[in-house]
Amino acid sequence: WLGGVMDRNELHDLVVSLKEKLTAGKLELHDPAVLRELSEVRFADDGKVDPASVGSRVKATAYASAAADASREMEQIPLVEVQNRYFKVLEDNFGTIYSDMRRRGLNPQKVADLLALQDKVVNAFTSDLQEFSAGLAEFWEFYGPIVEFHLRKRRTLKSVFGGDVFPSYTSNIACSVGLYADTIVLPDPLHRLTTFASVMPPKALFRLAIKHALNALSYRDLALAELDVPIVVIAPDYIADTAYRRVLQSAAEADVLEHFSAVFGTHFSSQAELDEFLNPLSDLSSLLKRAVEPDRILFDAESNATLPEQFRGYENEFLKGDESASRPAYVLKHMVLGRLLLANDVVLRGIRLGGNPLIDAPTSWRYFQWKNEYQERPVPDESASKRDVLISKALSLDGREQRMLSGIPPESLIELRRNGALSELREMICRGVDDVDSASESDLTSVANHLIENIDNALAEHAKQLEALTVSRLKFYGLDVSRWIAAGGFSIAAAAVPEARWLSLLGAAGSVLGASKPEELLARHRDLKSESERLKRSPTGIMFWHLKKNFGFY
Repeated sequence: WLGGVMDRNELHDLVVSLKEKLTAGKLELHDPAVLRELSEVRFADDGKVDPASVGSRVKATAYASAAADASREMEQIPLVEVQNRYFKVLEDNFGTIYSDMRRRGLNPQKVADLLALQDKVVNAFTSDLQEFSAGLAEFWEFYGPIVEFHLRKRRTLKSVFGGDVFPSYTSNIACSVGLYADTIVLPDPLHRLTTFASVMPPKALFRLAIKHALNALSYRDLALAELDVPIVVIAPDYIADTAYRRVLQSAAEADVLEHFSAVFGTHFSSQAELDEFLNPLSDLSSLLKRAVEPDRILFDAESNATLPEQFRGYENEFLKGDESASRPAYVLKHMVLGRLLLANDVVLRGIRLGGNPLIDAPTSWRYFQWKNEYQERPVPDESASKRDVLISKALSLDGREQRMLSGIPPESLIELRRNGALSELREMICRGVDDVDSASESDLTSVANHLIENIDNALAEHAKQLEALTVSRLKFYGLDVSRWIAAGGFSIAAAAVPEARWLSLLGAAGSVLGASKPEELLARHRDLKSESERLKRSPTGIMFWHLKKNFGFY
């Protein structure tokens, strides 16, 4: 009943607003059918619009008009303003801890573990959690649609992170993927964690909240940099929305049927049919005997533990106190559903925000690949989309080569963007990576190797350009000036004397310089200086400088 009253109130407001806009000349309607329906709208005795008198055309027009008003209002609030407000929330609550962490050279996990040992701190967090959660929910209820509006409006290459609460703190994922994608969209980790309060022990929740909040603060400079296209955007985590969770659950359950069909080589058309198959498999041995593709029974892609150990570990961590956890089939279904919920979440958020999925967690990546395998409906621009997903994933990989990329500091990435270097970087990185047919592990390895080859080639070419520039300089200094002053001394003078004084210095030596006129020498110097600056500030130059400094290349 309450829902019906609210719907009627909303309809009343929409129709009245539509009429007021027409009367004030703020809106023009040329469709005679809409105008006729609008003239037939009647008001009930309580002064509210009678829903029975409102035609479908009027409803559609009223909703469209309200949506246009909302879009205009959202456009008035800059995306960077929302990001500033979000990081102000983090700063107010975790800024002191973050500054202390940086000063002491610790990492988010270490700080979280240390603070979790202090019961007073954990208790204070727990007592304030409800108020903090309500404030955060209110924040995203207002600002979430604004973030979504701005992201969808931008026709740029966006990578939407998923598969975990937040990227790993061990490296800044934006400093690698940001060399290719325009914007990396990260979900607010605290928004999701506040939904865990009823199912997670306070100390464990506190530890996660501290770790992810401190990690999120490390993305502040990238998110707030004054750029036309943001490198990082923090967005709401839609998992907190009930309607979104229903859609997610439905999509994941459909993939669960496909996954178990592949595992056991038997088609399952419903959850009841799958449960009927699983129930008799009362122990792990009987479960594994029925599996035709046991490799798809995957708990943790990075674990060296045996499968029985992984079953027990999952049970202890996620199903403690659940009597059904004694049955391995139940544990397996629970785990697979959780993994496919994460895979579907990143896909749905990518669709919602107009971006491609970005997953760095190895196990989540594997389930995402399986989901793609099970998906039958065609995806628009599928080849280009898969290429972008694979390239972003390859850039985020762990490994010596990839760590060199992810180690590029935020300030260098910001400088690249300010110089308008992204298109050149993107072209360099994806050169020759075309027509990706699938998202298999072999494709990922191939793409990753190809990207590293592209980057290696670019760095080698850059080194040649630097060498050629050095030779040019020596020739300039040696040939034209050595008869006047020693090359070494002239190099020092060139560094110390402002360019405005070059003409007078060279003019005084005009009789000694022979055929080279002072103006020509100055022009040559300017050309060399300009080329030197271009190389230093080019995308490859900044990357070259960083790798040479940190890894001793070339």
